[in-house]
Amino acid sequence: MYRHPHTLLSALICKLKRIPCIITTHSPFHPAKSLKRRMLTFIFDFFFMWYLKLFDKLILVNSTEMERFKFVKNKSVIIPIGIPKFFFEKNYKKVQRRKNIILYVGRIHKSKGVRFLLDYVLESRIKAVRILLVGPIEDKEYYFELKGLAEKNKIDVKFLGKIERRKLVKIYDNSDLVFLPSPYEAFGIVILEAFARGKPVIAVDSDGPRYLVKNSENGFLVRYGDVENAAKYIKLLLKDKKLYKKISMNNIKKAKQFRWDKIAKKVVRVYKEVLRKQTH
Repeated sequence: MYRHPHTLLSALICKLKRIPCIITTHSPFHPAKSLKRRMLTFIFDFFFMWYLKLFDKLILVNSTEMERFKFVKNKSVIIPIGIPKFFFEKNYKKVQRRKNIILYVGRIHKSKGVRFLLDYVLESRIKAVRILLVGPIEDKEYYFELKGLAEKNKIDVKFLGKIERRKLVKIYDNSDLVFLPSPYEAFGIVILEAFARGKPVIAVDSDGPRYLVKNSENGFLVRYGDVENAAKYIKLLLKDKKLYKKISMNNIKKAKQFRWDKIAKKVVRVYKEVLRKQTH
């Protein structure tokens, strides 16, 4: 990944030994919160971004990276992350239930913006909603903050913890839509998983989600903390069955482009191309 010092060291060693070298940069442009981190990021980019020229090929995971790394565009190729084929194996089923279910999949950590989901329910005053939070609790203080907020305001929230990915398929099927509230995502594998199960996605507008989600085609993008628009889009998706079905079909079709067996072939082609040039 770009901005990791060991990749700079790897590139230098490869050049010295005349070994082909490829980097997957993985869009590491998460906005830094502290002044110290912002300064370190600026210094690294200003003095060391040149080291990307040392690589024989760059694999980028979204189109925003191509814009940021224009100076090595001739060496770059966009190959997104994929999802395993078992996400496509079972039938798509809609379970009858009393409440609308919004699903979040990811770490329970302050950096993932989970509170945005609770604020949405709290400020939009929508009661007939259940929120499922799937993922490991990595920030216990934040977990208790969320739990306390939910209990105090009688928000229907279920913390399901970490779940094996094959079992996730059923949870996606039993949810109405997926909400990705992270202030920044380099890609967003959760989005593809939701697509594969025919679920609309509402995500915060950042590099990864912007690459995958087109408004009204796959779901909707919102600014972080924009409760008003989040509520508007959620209500629209839950009420407009025609729009929901259209998006669901779009997402199932789009997800098939990101199966790992297809993505892996693209990665292998890049490595073979670099090795072939090395031998000539």
